[in-house]
Amino acid sequence: MADDGFRTIQSASACLFAARARIETVPAYTGTRPYDAGLAAGAAVADLARRIEAEEVDGLLLQLTDPGLGSTIEVLADTVRQAVTGLLVAIGADPAAALAGAGTDGWWLHLAGVRWFLIAFAPCYPDTSPRSTRGSTTTFLLLQPVHSFDRHATPRGTVIAPAVRERIRAAHQAAGTPYNTAHAQQTAEAKKFVAPLHPDDPPVTWWLTHTSEAGSASTDTTALAAAIARTHSSGTPTRWDAPAELLSAAAVLFTEHPADGADQLLAGIARLLDHGPHQAVLLHSAPGTRGPRELDVLHHALAAAAEPGQPPWPHGPADPARLAAAAQTFSATIPCQLTALRTAAVLHLLRLLPETRGEQHRDLLRRTAWLLDPRTDDPVHLLLTLTGPDDPLAPPPRSSATARPRGTAPLPLADWATWPTPGRQLLLAGRITAVRVHRKSAFADLAWDGRTAQLALDPAAAAGLHTGDLVAARGTCSTSRTGQPTLFVEHLDLHESGAPVPPPPSMLLTPVLEPLRAHLAASGFQETITPILTNGYFGGAARPFTTWAHAAGQHQYLRVTSELDLLATIAAGTTRCYEIGPSFRNEGQRGRPAVEFVMLEAYAADLTLPQATARLADLVTNTTALTAPLVHRTFDHAFAAITGIHPADGTAVRALAAERIPYTAQHTDDPDHLARRLWRHSVRQHLRGFTAITDIPGPASPLIAGTGRQAQRVWLYADGLELAEIAANERDPHRLAAAFAAQFAADRHLAHRCYQQVVDLYDSGLPPCVGFGMSVTRLAGLHPTHLLPAQRRAPHHATERTP
Repeated sequence: MADDGFRTIQSASACLFAARARIETVPAYTGTRPYDAGLAAGAAVADLARRIEAEEVDGLLLQLTDPGLGSTIEVLADTVRQAVTGLLVAIGADPAAALAGAGTDGWWLHLAGVRWFLIAFAPCYPDTSPRSTRGSTTTFLLLQPVHSFDRHATPRGTVIAPAVRERIRAAHQAAGTPYNTAHAQQTAEAKKFVAPLHPDDPPVTWWLTHTSEAGSASTDTTALAAAIARTHSSGTPTRWDAPAELLSAAAVLFTEHPADGADQLLAGIARLLDHGPHQAVLLHSAPGTRGPRELDVLHHALAAAAEPGQPPWPHGPADPARLAAAAQTFSATIPCQLTALRTAAVLHLLRLLPETRGEQHRDLLRRTAWLLDPRTDDPVHLLLTLTGPDDPLAPPPRSSATARPRGTAPLPLADWATWPTPGRQLLLAGRITAVRVHRKSAFADLAWDGRTAQLALDPAAAAGLHTGDLVAARGTCSTSRTGQPTLFVEHLDLHESGAPVPPPPSMLLTPVLEPLRAHLAASGFQETITPILTNGYFGGAARPFTTWAHAAGQHQYLRVTSELDLLATIAAGTTRCYEIGPSFRNEGQRGRPAVEFVMLEAYAADLTLPQATARLADLVTNTTALTAPLVHRTFDHAFAAITGIHPADGTAVRALAAERIPYTAQHTDDPDHLARRLWRHSVRQHLRGFTAITDIPGPASPLIAGTGRQAQRVWLYADGLELAEIAANERDPHRLAAAFAAQFAADRHLAHRCYQQVVDLYDSGLPPCVGFGMSVTRLAGLHPTHLLPAQRRAPHHATERTP
């Protein structure tokens, strides 16, 4: 709800549609930076944009309570510009691009895929103005979707019908707020956002940097960008010695002002330098010296954002709107790489550290740490966050501190057990997932714990209901005219505003975990829990997730497998054991930057490889409803059946590899290596049914008995999806040690591969055992339809990606 000040404006307005307009509000902003108000309102704008047509909402109100933000027309123009800039940044838009051409016909303010009109009400307007705040010192910015105009009156951007215009003029005249016909009839929508103070005044060009000096300011920034570019091109580019400059500046972290976390900062600097090298050019901001172009962009953008007569940030505040405009202008003219800009900014802050003390010193250290991991790919957003008032490592939540108190009683969820029971009074609680408002009726969908109920409400009660709200609805269960079970709501016992919350990926695993554990227990497997952090890294030659254990004074690693601990459990005298838990790979996979996945790993000391394969197949069919029988095929037979080429035909395999995996084909001509790479790239996807693949070529884990096609292992597939690997373990500790030594001879990663622990375990008398590893995530995704031919998708034959 809007505050009393805006309700007074709304009730006194001569607008024909104001009284019945449905307007939502964001929490009042009490600070002095309109940019922050816009930034905080971004989430509300995006949420409203998703439901604006379905719920027929007419506007979103921003309330800025500082009286100074609307004290004069010039200040109001700057307030609107900064607030709009904050909104654009919050939704991920480029402010400079979004405001380009704002004073021309056909321009609209686009936010979250919706066209918006803005009306500014401020204390600077006299009571005779329609934009007056009627005595309130708050500045109100009302965002109205163009859809609202189209619904209530003449579509926005078209000529208003004379009859409608006359009604509007007469209403304003009667209210004592004369209608500014010239202002209303101009075709550039942006010029209507901030009304002139007097009818004869020129339009207020709020989107420009300074209302009175906007043209010259814009021209000066553009001219400066051109001058900087000319300076950069006046000499031959060289290579910027970033390591020498950064490491020299970073000495302050360990000498004059020792800092907690200095080792992490230094590691971050090393990772940043790994993105180089960068070019060095003649600098405009420091004549006679060389450095990256981005250093000039940084220094000049900070200077442009400084308040008149004040030093640049961090010695003085940075105006976010001017900073965004300058950064956009400079980067449009001067090539600007984000990693080079980050490197230049880190160098700038490190050089400032010796001059700072106390809280400012700590603040610069935290901003340096954020720059080393900024989690943004936009240069303008980078600079705005770097210079903003909040700690970038711990930004404050955007919810209002003045929000209404939340209840502490548990949600009344018991009646879901009896839903739907016709004729019964029920109290159902949950989250609103959809709202449908009609002229004389309204419906909403209420969901909780996988169940959904349709609510029928009075339109007035549904007016304040939004997707994501928490609701407890009391009413009678019956059916709608279409026969759908419906709760006819008599009273809302609870209504708390909220937002849609997507379910976490882990929820997808929940249905399969209980039957999985039950089947394993019935098969005699004991569940174990083993450490996720390990002192040594096991799991082939994969890149590890590494951390530093300060108490232990050593590196530790996130596991990629629980294999070693399960083998130790077997060696200690357990026949069968398993663990379900997370494993980690610090490398990209299928478009994801890093992978955490849930694995089932198990070992048995009393099963052979064929027996373990049958047991695992039985587990899959009993926990996923798959009914296809397991078919055993050799790798060579399956490869030949799908491609028409036998892996032993080296010439044909090389030709196929040159077509489908050219990068690999250029680096090896080993038919087995190529056949296995082809298998993973474009062959296995054609497998149909439930399949066990044996006699697999290529290298195997040192822990697996045998090598090449004689390795004792099986791959399990469901309709081309690899589910698991089953393997019998190597028993000779000497062969095991030799295989580990060969595997890690050319290790690219600086990790402690302490395989001596594994060898010692085998040397202690580990009994023969068989183990398997299976992706629980993939198992949870299996449904019977996966094996229906009508629903199969033919695998593509795309060329392999090069590293």
